[in-house]
Amino acid sequence: MDKAPRTEPEKLSKCPPIIITQKIQDLKRFHKTLKQYIKGEYTTQYSSTQIKIHTKNMADYQTIIKELRDEEVEFYTYTTKDQLRKKLVIKTAAFVTENDLNKQLSEVTRSVHENESPKW
Repeated sequence: MDKAPRTEPEKLSKCPPIIITQKIQDLKRFHKTLKQYIKGEYTTQYSSTQIKIHTKNMADYQTIIKELRDEEVEFYTYTTKDQLRKKLVIKTAAFVTENDLNKQLSEVTRSVHENESPKW
């Protein structure tokens, strides 16, 4: 038997689908434009009311989002785990003053905002 330790492949964050709700008149031109902006692989799913675009990497995902917004196309997507806002619960303590608490919070939030990427 092989006793070598197994290494798990590194998990990549999955890109959420981009769902276009606007009726696309010229699908051929639409696909040509998609291929122009997407560098990697992608898949599309069609239904009677929407088109779903699944990209394989975040760079293509963000590029398509930007282009759809620029062209004012009606669409929606979901928030990735990386982009979810962190929530902080503060339990009151009798020995902490409000000024000290505000000072500490401003230091924490400043360091968080300096390290996070811009949101769409």
